[in-house]
Amino acid sequence: MASGMELARKYRLPAQVRAFISEHHGTRLVTYFYRKASQEKPDVDSRLVAYAGPKPRSKETAIAMLADSAESVVRSSRDRSPERIDALVDAVIQERLVERWPGRCSDGSGGSAPAAKHLRKRPTAWGWRFSYPLFNMASNSR
Repeated sequence: MASGMELARKYRLPAQVRAFISEHHGTRLVTYFYRKASQEKPDVDSRLVAYAGPKPRSKETAIAMLADSAESVVRSSRDRSPERIDALVDAVIQERLVERWPGRCSDGSGGSAPAAKHLRKRPTAWGWRFSYPLFNMASNSR
């Protein structure tokens, strides 16, 4: 992200775009690298494999964060059935709720249903992405 911010400043991108670059992953754990590191060292400091943040401060950045996460999870799944896509998108949104992300992706009522409805739409062509190992953040188990 640091190099992205440097490029954003160099090319004088608008403040909202610079904010998006630093915020769209928030302070989330980079779970793929955390899992790999914890296999080698079970007591790895999770802060070493987390994004620097800050958390999204705008509705647009929070929605982009959800969309980015949903896209990567769906693309890494071999099962692209409509039911599986719905389940994966729901899991991403529920994970953010468990992590207590601010309810900025709502219709004003604090719910995430509007974001989920749009993220479940299935594009005609999902590209390939390598599969991430399964991990349950709540129980820290693989």
